[in-house]
Amino acid sequence: MPTVLLIEDDAESRRVTAALFTREDWTILEAGDGEAGISLALERRPELVLCDLLMPKVNGFQVCRSIRQHLQRSRIIIVSGRDYGVDRASAIEAGADEYLVKPISWEILREVIDRVLPAVNFTNVTLKDAIDFLRDVSGSNIHVNWKAIEAAGITQDTAIN
Repeated sequence: MPTVLLIEDDAESRRVTAALFTREDWTILEAGDGEAGISLALERRPELVLCDLLMPKVNGFQVCRSIRQHLQRSRIIIVSGRDYGVDRASAIEAGADEYLVKPISWEILREVIDRVLPAVNFTNVTLKDAIDFLRDVSGSNIHVNWKAIEAAGITQDTAIN
């Protein structure tokens, strides 16, 4: 069962969004501000983060930067009532995988989720993907001697089916 972290300062929006994800058998984590969201993300390592852009304490751009720095494999979707190109570009630059403008239908959100978070699939996984995954789940730095690996004829892009 995948996990989604909803970071949204509006409690009613969080409740409605959580109900949609619950119908789809997701595990739901909730945070009412960016600061709490970052802490929860680093502690629980969700597959998906759905984050409001404008919040007190820490905004969505700051949330993206912080989560992306530590959790490369978590997918981040920024949601905002603001439809400005500069906000979209800044969110993507900060580490968001997608930027959606409210209101968002479940159908559109589901399409975006399917695109940014494909079903867990262990075919065509590269050695680099596997190491990144291990770094994410362990929460620590894993040293890899790429020179020794490449000397054996294996590259970072080698599939490890």
